[in-house]
Amino acid sequence: GITRGNHYHHTKAEKFLVLQGEAIIRFRHIRGGEVIEYRVRGEDLRVVDIPIGYTHSIENVGSDELVTLFWADEIFDASRPDTYSMPVLE
Repeated sequence: GITRGNHYHHTKAEKFLVLQGEAIIRFRHIRGGEVIEYRVRGEDLRVVDIPIGYTHSIENVGSDELVTLFWADEIFDASRPDTYSMPVLE
């Protein structure tokens, strides 16, 4: 039931890969539009690309621990975090 994310980036693209457990990955453009959802499981490895300018979240919908690999195309810079809070679901 835990959700992580609900933020977007102006310059950082990300990829999510669930290694264990079951989750719903959601994202939508920050200017509005439909919410895109992917239900993913560790038993069926699928990489989900999160484009720049899309608010995104991942919710654990399984009964076990969720283990996810997060990849970003740039190194985190604390002086320019490029992370802006915005819920996916309104």
